[in-house]
Amino acid sequence: MDLLATRLPRFGALAALLAALLAAAPAASAIRHKSEPPNAPIVPLDRSAPAVSLPYSQTFNAPLTGWTLSGKWHVRQSPQTTRVSSYIRDKNLVTLPDAGFWPSAYEGTGTLVYSDDVAGTPEEGTFVAPWDTSLSAPLDGGISTMSVEGDAVMPQLDLTSVSSAVLSIWTWFEIESVDPAPDQFDAMLVQASTDGANFTTVGFAGPAVDYNGLPSEPATSGGFNLPGKWVRQVYDLSTYAGQNVWVRFRFQSNDNLYNAFRGWFVDSLLISSNALPNCSIQSVSPTTVAPSDPFLITGTGFVQGSTVTVGGVAADVQSVANTTTIEAVAPGALADGTYDVVVRAPNSSTCTLAASLTIKAGTVSGCQIDFSAPFCLASANGQQIVITGQGFQPGSVVYVGTTAVTPSYQDARIMVFAAPALPTGFYPVTIRNPQGTECGASGFLIVDPTTCTGTPCTAASMEPTCVKPGQGAASQITITGSNFAPGTSVIVNGSPVNIVSQTPTQIVFDAPAAPDGFYPVQIFSGSDFCLAQRVLQITSGTCTTPATPTTWGRVKASYR
Repeated sequence: MDLLATRLPRFGALAALLAALLAAAPAASAIRHKSEPPNAPIVPLDRSAPAVSLPYSQTFNAPLTGWTLSGKWHVRQSPQTTRVSSYIRDKNLVTLPDAGFWPSAYEGTGTLVYSDDVAGTPEEGTFVAPWDTSLSAPLDGGISTMSVEGDAVMPQLDLTSVSSAVLSIWTWFEIESVDPAPDQFDAMLVQASTDGANFTTVGFAGPAVDYNGLPSEPATSGGFNLPGKWVRQVYDLSTYAGQNVWVRFRFQSNDNLYNAFRGWFVDSLLISSNALPNCSIQSVSPTTVAPSDPFLITGTGFVQGSTVTVGGVAADVQSVANTTTIEAVAPGALADGTYDVVVRAPNSSTCTLAASLTIKAGTVSGCQIDFSAPFCLASANGQQIVITGQGFQPGSVVYVGTTAVTPSYQDARIMVFAAPALPTGFYPVTIRNPQGTECGASGFLIVDPTTCTGTPCTAASMEPTCVKPGQGAASQITITGSNFAPGTSVIVNGSPVNIVSQTPTQIVFDAPAAPDGFYPVQIFSGSDFCLAQRVLQITSGTCTTPATPTTWGRVKASYR
């Protein structure tokens, strides 16, 4: 059964439509002129109150005491009730990666936010004002009449009796993707000052390099052109130990372009006298890249301002997305080979994953979808769908048509997600990873009660997931699920395997004598097609436990 062949005609039309849309999008400005705000606070600070000792925390669930806010900074309760204005959505000024609502507060009901939320205004839900709506055009990203900026300055902090200090926040943001690097536009800065007048940048909340996206596409805390999500970031304030210090969040657009995005949210803030957490690297993905290609580092304890080396050569850091993820780009000058990856924190502490990244010229990067199943549903509302392929990165998001869905499980070769509620129709299934690449082509979903009349099979579990090749009873695999019809066949490595036993809820089969590798397990049950929710590793060596996939659950700091 050549499923891919049946899908290509449909996707030819979709590809043509996508090309037409991209051709119609306005090009980013070739030259942009920065209009940077002054370094000093916009509003004079209250210097009468005594400095606050550590630990200092703020959840923004009540009126602030001792803070100085300027520009669009304010505390908002129940932020999830605000949505990007119908004017911006209907005129298609930006391509929102979701429905356009603000996020719920991370902790409690309130959050600190840099954006506008005056109900019923054209700029509602964004930081684009002031602007002249008569000049707006589809996909222009929102053009302000001037640059916008603002400060959120904490009370003065007393660090005189501590030897180290660490700032931890949970943050959510959506800004432009054309030139979002911190020295360019829509910069989100964490800064500190001992005199309350001259502030120095401690770290950056947003991307460290430009995504070079379209004016209408966002960069978010979830990645390039992905829905934003709450992520934890850590900043080292230890250089200010022994002094009193003001710390502020500064947003500065630096020019008037591409401002119809949702802005910057901060919640669950804590400044403690703890030392920086020690970092650890759990994995890199993908494990093989060409020179100058992107890769992800996953682990724990990553701090804003960290640097990365591969084989001792500096790698560009796109962002320290949160305490568990760093987006980086492999050095361009490394010869083919396998190298150590090292992360260095601002205090010069390091963590290493030895021989973890292979550089190989000519390697094709990015992800690829091979199959998705089930692909025909009478109705879509929560059914488990499995995607197989390669190059899936931690933090990737599945799109069913234009609806974003966070996977319930993912590794480099498998994604599992729940089908969103959808009306009857044909939907391409694509995957976007945090560094901006997208893959599709072989994924789709049909929702039609007339065409999709059967109950699809499901493969809920498979044990074991790693076996030796062709060992008969010593390497049998059991799939547990539902709706396995009589005569069901199982395909591994392109060929049917020997079925030992079968019931409507269980299939036992022999591992084939296949070369060492990772294989999707395809199940053909009558006219239905389903996929196991894990790949099968066949190895003549020793089975190893794979690294735990990164999830984006709300994990509190261990020392809070």
